[in-house]
Amino acid sequence: MHEFAFGTTTKNEKFGPARCAMDKERSAGGSSGGSGGCVGLGTVPIAIGTDTGGSIRVPSTSNGAVGYKPTINRWPSDYGIKMSHFRDTCGPIGVSVEDIALTDSVVSG
Repeated sequence: MHEFAFGTTTKNEKFGPARCAMDKERSAGGSSGGSGGCVGLGTVPIAIGTDTGGSIRVPSTSNGAVGYKPTINRWPSDYGIKMSHFRDTCGPIGVSVEDIALTDSVVSG
């Protein structure tokens, strides 16, 4: 992930950039690019990302996956330091809409 979950390239100073699952010359996108890349490569069927301004949605589309940014407080919101209590949320990146719906139903109850 991008340091502090804040950036569009998913470049990490210690480990380098996460690369797109379909084109290693391209970025995996958004701060949750590692999650998007792992789903796009088929390493995992579902991953969790955080989103303030596109950090679930951009890595999902960049890696051929499906992303869902739940409405604020649909998922637990007692994690980390937020940039905005009105925009920050965590949500799933998955292989299919069905996987996203199942994950959402489990997490949101």
